[in-house]
Amino acid sequence: MTKHAGSLLASAAAQIGVAVAVERNRKGQTQEQVGQAVGLSQLDISNIETGKRLSGQVNNGLVEGLFNYLGLPSDLASFVGWWRDHGT
Repeated sequence: MTKHAGSLLASAAAQIGVAVAVERNRKGQTQEQVGQAVGLSQLDISNIETGKRLSGQVNNGLVEGLFNYLGLPSDLASFVGWWRDHGT
């Protein structure tokens, strides 16, 4: 992966993270509350919101559950899973 492509993908991950944070805030919930509701840790929610890569222990089903819970498109969840496996 080129440096430019990596930067574009990191930017996309960060933008998706902003969408997660916005929807979480619209629900009036903390990262910890959302994490408990969907089976993720507060750190996992924080990592998604800041566009960081997730650990390999976070499976696609958990990420999809988060996006469903927040009412976000499932294709964004697919990108987060891909980013976990292939990001820089």
